[in-house]
Amino acid sequence: GFNTLFISYVFQFNAIDEDFETSKLKKVMDMAYAEGLECFVFETNLHRLTGRRHSLIDAENADGENIFATEEELEKYVARCLKPLMSHPAFIGVSTRDEPYKSMFTAYGQAYRAMKKIKPDLYINANIDLGFWEPNPEEETEEEKKLGPIEKFKSNLEKWYGTVTPDFLQYDSYPIRYRTKNKEFLNGRSITPTVLAAYCLAGEFSRERDWPLGVVMQACEFKVPTAGWGCCRTTESDMYWQNNLAMAVGTRTFSYWSYFPVVNSAGEYYDDSASIVDTFGRPNELYRVLQKMHEEMQKTAKVLTRFKYDGVKLYTTERIPGDGEFIRVLEETLENGVISSWKASKISGVELLEDGALFISEMKDYETGEVGYYIVNATDPTAKTSQTAIISFGNAKSLRIYDKGEMRVEALQDGRIDLRFQTGAGIFVIPQ
Repeated sequence: GFNTLFISYVFQFNAIDEDFETSKLKKVMDMAYAEGLECFVFETNLHRLTGRRHSLIDAENADGENIFATEEELEKYVARCLKPLMSHPAFIGVSTRDEPYKSMFTAYGQAYRAMKKIKPDLYINANIDLGFWEPNPEEETEEEKKLGPIEKFKSNLEKWYGTVTPDFLQYDSYPIRYRTKNKEFLNGRSITPTVLAAYCLAGEFSRERDWPLGVVMQACEFKVPTAGWGCCRTTESDMYWQNNLAMAVGTRTFSYWSYFPVVNSAGEYYDDSASIVDTFGRPNELYRVLQKMHEEMQKTAKVLTRFKYDGVKLYTTERIPGDGEFIRVLEETLENGVISSWKASKISGVELLEDGALFISEMKDYETGEVGYYIVNATDPTAKTSQTAIISFGNAKSLRIYDKGEMRVEALQDGRIDLRFQTGAGIFVIPQ
């Protein structure tokens, strides 16, 4: 179900110094085009410019490569980098500095606008970290240091929007981690505590600015022993859990990195069998999972893409199986008003019959006024829970239910219905 290929730094290309016609990159693009895939690529100069920690415009220190005298000079340089790539029919865009730090926003924005000036429809893979981790605490203001993680994320999103002015928002999501203590790997798994709250904030932020929302979703296993953390192999339940929660906040494009069994400078060790395909392009188990999941997504895409995320409510029992910290962080963030709850315009009651957490986002078609709800069993997928909920939809007579690509209509009894959710399961419903 994929339609776009990121040709990574393994086949990087320097448009200033290399001949595109004889490059390895072109050979890969030719093969991708033959399979009907569009491509965005790793051009080394554009990648370098979007990772600078200083302004790219400085007449006194201009060198024509890292710093430029004027915006026009920067645009001429960017045009040289794009020109050979634009001739290929598979080319749609470029990869930029991954997860840029706040100190890179100025240069990133200058390079971003120059690229758009040359080719307005250029896809620029601007991929952010949900925390905008900054390695130099000295670069934070005293006020920023006082902010909690979600408040800091919100502040950084506002800076990203104001400085870079991108035309979409895409975030990294690698929430299923090894349990560790003092850099020692323990048995079991954990969930990144801020993941749900950050999802909701990204959804809210993109809706307010009419940004398309995308995610790069965890589909790998690796360890970073030097840092004492790593991402666990993802199961079918994990993928549905990630996918449903992302769609529930309005995410509409889905990307995945495939990691291969190499050791890089960060000391990351990848398990080849945990990716979508192995080093030789052979499908792993995850390939089949995603193939099925994407097919289901496409069946309901025409309906779901009409609706925009409009807030969330979380329903929990006193006991939450598995790792419950990420559930508590979302509850606190909602209580503090950092992200918005919906006004419960259609749902009048929710009763959980089994331990766990139910995530319900309200979604609205702003053209027709129609309201729907995306309902997800948000409990830690490691816990292998099921959840039965009795949900009341006020005066509604029936419920249109979209579940794994299939649509059915169920009658409501006095506005109520019993719904059952397996691990990671989610449905989209429209009361009628």
